[in-house]
Amino acid sequence: MTRPPLRLLERHDSEVLDFPMASRLRQSRTPTDASLFAVAFLWAVVFSGCHASSPSEKAPPDNSTARQGTSGTPSGASAFPDSCGVEFGDVAHERGLEYHWPEQPRPLRALDAFGCGCAAFDADNDGWQDVLLVDDPRPALFRNVGGVRFEKTAGGALAEADGNWKGCAIGDYDGDGLLDVLLSGYHCLALHKNLGGLRFELATVAAGLDPANHGHWSSSAGFMDLDGDGWLDLVILNCVAFGPESKQFCEATPGVRQGCLPRSYPAEHGEIWRNTGRGVFELVPDSMGMNQTSGVGLVLAFVDLEDDGRMDFYVGNDGVPADFLNNRGAMQFENDALICGLAYDSAAQPVAAMGADWGDFDRDGRLDLTVTNFERLSFVVYHNAGDGRFADVAARTGIARATRERLGFGAKWADFENDGWLDLFFVNGHVYDNPASVQGAGSLFRQPICLLHSQSGKQFVDLVPALGRDVQRAMLGRGSANRRLQQRRPR
Repeated sequence: MTRPPLRLLERHDSEVLDFPMASRLRQSRTPTDASLFAVAFLWAVVFSGCHASSPSEKAPPDNSTARQGTSGTPSGASAFPDSCGVEFGDVAHERGLEYHWPEQPRPLRALDAFGCGCAAFDADNDGWQDVLLVDDPRPALFRNVGGVRFEKTAGGALAEADGNWKGCAIGDYDGDGLLDVLLSGYHCLALHKNLGGLRFELATVAAGLDPANHGHWSSSAGFMDLDGDGWLDLVILNCVAFGPESKQFCEATPGVRQGCLPRSYPAEHGEIWRNTGRGVFELVPDSMGMNQTSGVGLVLAFVDLEDDGRMDFYVGNDGVPADFLNNRGAMQFENDALICGLAYDSAAQPVAAMGADWGDFDRDGRLDLTVTNFERLSFVVYHNAGDGRFADVAARTGIARATRERLGFGAKWADFENDGWLDLFFVNGHVYDNPASVQGAGSLFRQPICLLHSQSGKQFVDLVPALGRDVQRAMLGRGSANRRLQQRRPR
């Protein structure tokens, strides 16, 4: 099975680009993540102002290698059906973002189907957002050259890091003004100190971390100042205990083998590491909060929910109740997921949470949470009531209907056309390479992305069916991040 080439979702708006990819800064999902084949997209979204669209507008012929025209509009692109003049086209090839992931044997085991993450960040402090793609056995770093094209770089120790990598986290852990990179994976962990000039030095052991990650399968990680001392601490999520002696395949349908879901194995729990401010991390005892979690962690999303200056975080797990670690101060956390309504969906079922992101979709001044889910279970949107409680409103907003036939990984709130209302971007793909044999006809291995347009925060409509075939093209995705690629950051 050949994994698909790299693609990116690129947004043009007065020459400003957004880049949904595989993971947020200081947060990753293999899934940052993202995320099976760490697929990133580079579509051009061109804003030409709202206009009355014709009801007869249809998707153009397939143009999977669309080229950017002289007007700045990708050839073969089509407008949003709601008449806001937004257009999409695949321009990854001409921007130099080309990468092919190696083949994997079938059927896919849980470890193989898990995928890899990626991140967009300024690796060399030149003001331009670069791109990191996590892979097994080595990651790839692409330098952003003036917002026009990307070049694959050597990356020093970062490019020489061998391991079964799954996710990444970005943050300046030593306060030197340069963003460092943490790679997390299956029985491996690597902290790369940024030396400047796109050079990285391995600092895992010197920082007090274990290169073998204590034998854990790490799914996600994130940097965040959790104790308010000005230094970025570290949260590492671990998934399950899995090895050569573990059961490799399951049969949901007699005679049909497929990889077992991660929750089929003994759960592993995450870890919190405190940054001492001396370039070293110290493990926070699990009695400070992590022992209250469900395990089988997949996605991490930080938020200051109570606006008390202390960062809390959501932990999405695979088919077991989610966790919400409320920061009580002094590195003490309380799992309030059940109390605040984030442990289950509206049907009182746990969510298979591969992707999650916070955003205020209804503009009431409170951050809401979206979480992806397994196919035929629908994704979730938790509305923040403002009293410390959340309610799943995916059905009411149309998101449940739009995502029922998708298995989601990357999730990102993003305002597609700058109308002030947050839209939703999901990257999808099945974990079974033979899903029709397991779940029945209509279940797809490769799946289209979702571009859910907000109708003033009340309803969401998937625009993909009305767009060009290069946008509709099914793929295997695992995550998302959001960065401006064509606008230089002030130095």
